[in-house]
Amino acid sequence: MDVADGTTPNRTRYRAIKAHRKSRAGCFTCKGRRIKCCETRPRCVNCSRGNLHCVYPETRPTTISVQPGGVQYQSRGFSLKDMRFFHDFMTASYPHLPLECDHAWTNDIPLLAQQVRHSSSQARLSRELTVSLGAAHLHRNTDLELKGTVEQHRAMALCGLVEPQSDLCTHGTGREGRLNAQLATAYALNFTASYMGDTMSSFLTFVRGCASLSREIIFSGYSSPFFPQDGHTMLPEHHTQIMTRRLQGARLAPFPDNDEIQKAKRSLSYAARVCTFTPVEVEMLVELQNVLDKNTEPIKAT
Repeated sequence: MDVADGTTPNRTRYRAIKAHRKSRAGCFTCKGRRIKCCETRPRCVNCSRGNLHCVYPETRPTTISVQPGGVQYQSRGFSLKDMRFFHDFMTASYPHLPLECDHAWTNDIPLLAQQVRHSSSQARLSRELTVSLGAAHLHRNTDLELKGTVEQHRAMALCGLVEPQSDLCTHGTGREGRLNAQLATAYALNFTASYMGDTMSSFLTFVRGCASLSREIIFSGYSSPFFPQDGHTMLPEHHTQIMTRRLQGARLAPFPDNDEIQKAKRSLSYAARVCTFTPVEVEMLVELQNVLDKNTEPIKAT
């Protein structure tokens, strides 16, 4: 019938589907009766009213297994700010020591730093040393206040430098790569300390670290991109030969302030009065005096 006949047409009514209201952790009795359990313990309301036996399923507590040991080093990728420091490292602030190792600093270390294998300890070390050194150089030569950033990345590099070695890094190529990464980090931390104006003791500590790691690589029979010549040796004579070749025929201007040289000589004479003249002290005095006397002829002062 239509509306004109005065009758109301049949309308299709849709019943909304109700959400599930039954308990998922209720007692077995309520589950069997297909009613909602209020989950009160030790006996729910439904079982209490009907004087029924109320038994809940056994619940297993969620446990989190914690591996023994300290907090692990969490690696991360480069941020936009880190990329600026990395660019400064590549173009201006990479170490100039060891001599004739520019290719290692601008190719080998950056490639290692950008490895996607963040679990690689060598990659972590390389990443932190490049960022910390670039930030330190910008902090020293610009108006940017980056001391906090430098200290953060330097601390991460130090943690990676002294962290225990895994089984893969105790022998073979794993150990060789680890030692070379540590050597690069020691050199970078040395230059970072210089840029940040750290104490002489910090500078000498990293110098000794560089020497110790270099000896370890040589005595282990490994090669290093930071060693001149054949990559297996690093001797003072090699540096002398390189600098002699670089300065051969160069016209060196005299020291701009001769008064500073004279002050240094007087200070050295005062130091000679208080030393005990052990073999080490005598050698240091002779070498320092030689450098001061030959300030216009650096090759002869070596």
